[in-house]
Amino acid sequence: MDVKQAQHAARSFLMGSIRCLEQRPLPDGQFEMLVAPAAVCAALSAEIGLKAIILKEGRTARGHVISDLFGSVSNISQDAIVKEVGLPRKQFERLLAVHSEAFVEWRYAYESDKLYVDFSFLTALASAIGAVADRLG
Repeated sequence: MDVKQAQHAARSFLMGSIRCLEQRPLPDGQFEMLVAPAAVCAALSAEIGLKAIILKEGRTARGHVISDLFGSVSNISQDAIVKEVGLPRKQFERLLAVHSEAFVEWRYAYESDKLYVDFSFLTALASAIGAVADRLG
């Protein structure tokens, strides 16, 4: 995996998530918003961004579990991501655990009746991961 391409992909999926969350008015006064694609894209952005950091730190990683990937980055990078998100560590860890498998869960949203996503957190997480990856050079 090429690190620069991974970072570009992570940024692109984050932008895709944000665009999916745009409210589009419908003729009947309702609006549409692409919630499942937004969740999938934000989670995938976080996943790929973490993999880019892991590559920059000299290792490789596989899988879709965000908390496992987060645990694979250095403590310095973990601390930087938490700081960038702007939440207390315990709250960050709780939300990370809740969203850890968002990529897989939201890809198959139609199979579940109990899905949850905090877009403020998931978007902030993906953005923070991208910022930390950029600072690593």
